[in-house]
Amino acid sequence: MAMQTKVRKQLAGMVPDGARQGALTLLFHAYGRLADTRSPYDYLFLLSHMRAGSSLLAMLLGNSDEICGYGETMLPYRSAADLKLLAGNNLFRLQPFSLPGPERYMLDKLVHDDLLAPELLAELAENRVRFIFLIREPLGTINSMMTMVSLDEMIATSLYIKRLETLAQYGRALPDSSRAFFLSYDELTKRTDSTLAALSEFLDLQTPLRSQYEVLRPMQERRSAHYARLHLGRVDGEASASAPAQLSERELHIAVEAYQRCRDALAALCETAGKGDQRSVA
Repeated sequence: MAMQTKVRKQLAGMVPDGARQGALTLLFHAYGRLADTRSPYDYLFLLSHMRAGSSLLAMLLGNSDEICGYGETMLPYRSAADLKLLAGNNLFRLQPFSLPGPERYMLDKLVHDDLLAPELLAELAENRVRFIFLIREPLGTINSMMTMVSLDEMIATSLYIKRLETLAQYGRALPDSSRAFFLSYDELTKRTDSTLAALSEFLDLQTPLRSQYEVLRPMQERRSAHYARLHLGRVDGEASASAPAQLSERELHIAVEAYQRCRDALAALCETAGKGDQRSVA
């Protein structure tokens, strides 16, 4: 957990100091109270791991008129009461001089264990929260963590496996499958249209999600290599191929087994594009 926290703060490069964070929290509470002027929000948590395409999926979601959010807020969740902070954060970041609009969902992306404990999932599910799980195969993920985030092989593999274990725990903590949707990076980038259609149906969106998008304001200034593909403004399936293998056979074998366990668990515990197809046939 300590290593994950250190890496999270290193990657963020923008985590406020204590005084600034306290001021922002008060500001988010104030904006969160604006939410009381309208009907209650639903909430949407995108649960993933580093280098899985979660920033891309968050951008696709945030471009919907029915979803307010842009990606990772770094807010910790200790109870359902913290959801109002998410509403305040998103309204402040995206609509700083406006009253709340007609959006239905407030979105957050979480890729680090210390922000959300598995035992909180059931409480959140009972408080209008839905969950999207996104994972990516190990070779592409860990190579990207090594080349783009400059982690060595053992640390990258360890973080990846630990996060997959936590994601499976999240899935097992859910009261039922109706609150969660599972997809893979390959489904997002190679079967984009059918996957977004199934996800739109799961979220009951009036207008389906699209594979083209505008980069939202909080992400427009993030031009580092981490976010290069995000600024394409579209899903680029050609850019999703894995980099040449850099992992040792042992590390890759361990990571593949962890990926398969997580994938199988989440596919059984969540809604998927395939299950949606089966319901349509039935």
